[in-house]
Amino acid sequence: NKKGSDLCEPTNLTTQVLEHYITKYDLKRLDLYCKNLADYHLIMDLLPSISRMFFLNQLGDTKLSAVQAAILLGIGMQHKTVDVLSKELELVPTQLLGLFNKIIRKLYQVFMSTTEHAIEESLGLKDQPDVPFVPKQIGQGLMEELESADRSIKKKQKLELERLKEDFEIKGSDEAWDEALKSGGNTILSIRSKRPISDKSNKFDFEPPKKKKKSFHKKGGKK
Repeated sequence: NKKGSDLCEPTNLTTQVLEHYITKYDLKRLDLYCKNLADYHLIMDLLPSISRMFFLNQLGDTKLSAVQAAILLGIGMQHKTVDVLSKELELVPTQLLGLFNKIIRKLYQVFMSTTEHAIEESLGLKDQPDVPFVPKQIGQGLMEELESADRSIKKKQKLELERLKEDFEIKGSDEAWDEALKSGGNTILSIRSKRPISDKSNKFDFEPPKKKKKSFHKKGGKK
């Protein structure tokens, strides 16, 4: 007698078959369970559909061990609880749940692989060669931009420093300054600036407007 999984020829899983049984929301729930972010009760309603795809050989060459197939059959098709199935298979419930987790992880990878291939085909990326990622080139470009910005800042700082030196130049030699500082008293120290000082006064002369004289014309008398 042939096993139930050998009654149908294995066929590769297609997106049409997958979407008939599993929705995108269901894939998200499976993902949470595979990452240990959700309990197995969250995906129990998906087990009949998943079991059907497996035992109808709609998952390609995906293989499970005899114990794993028995667990999937008992929970997915016969709707047995973990406690009942663990007694029948003579397994500790935690051990059975560990094997169940491995089953779901393996089948979830098949589902995601099918989905990814379908997306690649829709985008026309399936037959294109992979372009190697070279982070070194990006790093060099970034370093060149930083070095260019640094040179520009240093150049501006140098020009500003030279301008300040030209604007504010201290008059007198070192000997003259030493002598002036030693003499003490009411010594006036002066700083010469090269900036031109405007001689214009801040005062404004306002000349009042001249009043125009009114001219009066005498009217002629009546004749």
